[in-house]
Amino acid sequence: MVGHLDRKIHLVVDRHSVHRSKTVRTWLASHQDEIELHPLPSYSPRAGIQLKHAAARTLANRITPGLCSFRGDGAG
Repeated sequence: MVGHLDRKIHLVVDRHSVHRSKTVRTWLASHQDEIELHPLPSYSPRAGIQLKHAAARTLANRITPGLCSFRGDGAG
């Protein structure tokens, strides 16, 4: 997708080690005008998985209104 869209990509990711690897950080640094990662909280006792999905859905709707439908319940 990078290089094929006319606006910046905002990608919500979990805290998996691959998202923080040196290879990924180096690649992201060279494409910082095209893509930005937004990590979910690693631990939040008050926020269940539903809140994480709601936060991701809110971010997705704010960045790409009407472009995608993000639902955490698997219903499309």
